[in-house]
Amino acid sequence: MAEKSSSSFHPAQTVHNIKNLVPLTLDLQRVQYHTWAELFQVAARAHNVIDHIDDPKISPPDPDVSALKWKQLDAIVLSWIYGTISEDLLLTIIKPGSTARDAWLRVKNLFHDNKSARAADLDNQFNHINLENYPNVTAYCQQLKSLADQLKDVDETVSDQRLVLQLINGLTPVFDRVGSIISHMNPLPDFFDCQKHACARGDAS
Repeated sequence: MAEKSSSSFHPAQTVHNIKNLVPLTLDLQRVQYHTWAELFQVAARAHNVIDHIDDPKISPPDPDVSALKWKQLDAIVLSWIYGTISEDLLLTIIKPGSTARDAWLRVKNLFHDNKSARAADLDNQFNHINLENYPNVTAYCQQLKSLADQLKDVDETVSDQRLVLQLINGLTPVFDRVGSIISHMNPLPDFFDCQKHACARGDAS
């Protein structure tokens, strides 16, 4: 069997715009690392380059890919990382000669530094969120979910039950009836069902 050429086509080379697969821009002000990382890993798995960011013990390099080809693919994945983070974050983590995994770990470690302080601030925001500060129920629920995801990033997982109860607690008086109905359900519906109930009440008012 002929040896595979280093120039053979690879799925990662079909990606002409990584923003189509990872539409978020990760930055230091809006903590959305968990969502960004999940989208990025999905894209990497779909295009057979997860080994470029994963622990080699979990995802060892493809033995059918030559050393030259591996470097080319690594440069592609590295460009994906650089292309989906903010300029400030890029300037913070970029270093000459980095592999994609080097950059991936620098981003990850940056967002996991000072966990306690970040968790306390996010928890305070979560506990005091109120619908009156948002233009509609959808925006309010999106921010609730975003804060829950950000808390997960700092190892403070928010249960679905707590998410539902906070959704109810932050509703304005016009939603008292729907909030009462939801809170008396046993078991409580999940967050997305509660969001639908609240949105339906908002649309009807």
